[in-house]
Amino acid sequence: MNKITVVCPLYNKAKYIESTISSVQSQLYQNWELLIIDDGSNDGSYELVQKIILESKSDNIYLIKRSDYKQNKGASVCRNIGIQLAKGDFVLFLDADDLLVRQCLSQRIECVKQYPNFSYYIFNVAYFKTNIENIYAKAKPDFIEIINFFLASNKHKFCLGSFLKFNLLWHTSGPLWRREALESLNGFDESFQRLQDPELHTRALLNENLSFKYLKIKTKYDVLHRMDEDRGVWNKDEFIDKQVKSTIKYIELFSGKLIEQGKKKYLKKLQGFLLWGEIVTYRLLLTKEESNLIESMRRSLAQIYNLRVVEKIVTRKYKIFIFFFRCSLKSSFSLKIKTPGILAFLYKQII
Repeated sequence: MNKITVVCPLYNKAKYIESTISSVQSQLYQNWELLIIDDGSNDGSYELVQKIILESKSDNIYLIKRSDYKQNKGASVCRNIGIQLAKGDFVLFLDADDLLVRQCLSQRIECVKQYPNFSYYIFNVAYFKTNIENIYAKAKPDFIEIINFFLASNKHKFCLGSFLKFNLLWHTSGPLWRREALESLNGFDESFQRLQDPELHTRALLNENLSFKYLKIKTKYDVLHRMDEDRGVWNKDEFIDKQVKSTIKYIELFSGKLIEQGKKKYLKKLQGFLLWGEIVTYRLLLTKEESNLIESMRRSLAQIYNLRVVEKIVTRKYKIFIFFFRCSLKSSFSLKIKTPGILAFLYKQII
C-alpha cells in the first residue's frame, strides 16, 4: 500500500547517477521502487548503474533501455516508459543528477495520509550548486507567490493562470502523482522538444476530473535540483529554436483548449509566453551577445506574433506595454538601469 515509483531518465550522467541512486536508497520511507530508463548513454552511465544494482543486490532498482520500448529519444519518452512500467500507487519524477532529501518520501506519504482525496500533491524543490550546502533558490516559494496564492479566491484558477502566463510554480519533481492520474493524462506529450513539464502541468490543471493539493507553504523542500556549471552547457541557437517551436505548439494547443472549454478570459494569460521572447531579446542585448543571435531571436519572435490566434491573446494594454518596452531597449541608459526588466516584471503581475 502507498508504494512510490521513482522514475529517473538517464542520459550521460555517470558523474552524478551514483549519488542520485544513493539518495533514493537512504530514504526513511522504504516502500519504493526506482525505475532508471537509459536514453542511450555513451559515457558509461548504463554500465555503472548495472554495477551498482549488482553490488547492492537491490531488488527494487530496475535499469531499463529506452530502445527496448521506443525508438524516439528524450526525457519525456523515458518518463512515459516509467509510467507504463510503474507498479507503485504514486509516481515521482527525478532527474539523474538530482537528489532526494532523506525525508522526501516519508514527508510526501504523510501528506497523502493527511489529505487523502487528491490526484496529485505539490511540494518544494530547492536548487543547489556543487554541494548540497550551497542551496541558492526556491527552498521555499518566493514572497510574491505566497501573497498571490493566499489572496487568490480560487487557488486552482490561480495556478492555472500562472502556468498559462509562463510563471511556472513547480518543478518536474514537485508533484507526487497518483499513478492513475498520470495514466488518465496519457503522460507527457513527446512531440514537445521543450516545455514538456509546463505542458503536462497545464493539461492537468485544465482537467476537471483531477484535483491537487498545494503544499509548498506547509512543507520543507525535499528534492535538490542540481544547477552546476557543466549541467548548463548548451547551444544557444539550438535552445532558441527548440524553445520557439515549443512555445508556438503550447500557444496553439492551449488557446484551442481554452476556447473549447469556454475559458476565453484566460487567453490573455498567454501573453506571458509572448513576453518570454521579448525578455530573451532584452537579456541578449544586456549580455552583449552576437548580433546574429539577437536577430535570430527577433525573427523567431516575429514567427510567434504571426500566429493567427495571437490576435485573440494580445490586448490594448499589451500593445501599449510593448511600445514602451521596445523603446527602453533602444536606450543604453535604460539597459544600464535595467528598465526593460522592471517593466516586464510589473506587466507580468497584472496579466
